[in-house]
Amino acid sequence: HISPLFVSIHTTNPDLRIKMTRNKNAGNIIEQLKRFKKLTPHLIERVYTKREIEYCASHKNPHLHFAGFWCCKEAVVKCLTDLKLPVSQIEILHHENGAPYINISSKLKKYFEANNIKNIHVSISHNNVYATAIASIER
Repeated sequence: HISPLFVSIHTTNPDLRIKMTRNKNAGNIIEQLKRFKKLTPHLIERVYTKREIEYCASHKNPHLHFAGFWCCKEAVVKCLTDLKLPVSQIEILHHENGAPYINISSKLKKYFEANNIKNIHVSISHNNVYATAIASIER
């Protein structure tokens, strides 16, 4: 079963405020793509794995994919709030059908076992202005 989502929407309109904090087992993030058009090679190597860099570089607009991967990594970090894990140790790969998934490292595997986590499901999307991702823990 997938845990209920944690949703927190902040607005100046009190009628639009929604806050469901029953379970913090999901994370999401949205970023503007323009921030990723001028990534330096140094930053890319610090944040992304070799396979992620190869994947992004193989596309016509690599910044779209770097932004999507960044959002996905950050969404995973939000799910695992008590685990101090640098985003560089979270690797996003793709199944044959194109769906993204988290490559489970040995450190993550131990954490999953200790916290009764079966998997983290992720989804990435982007348009011409924004990239977004969501991650949800399955227990």
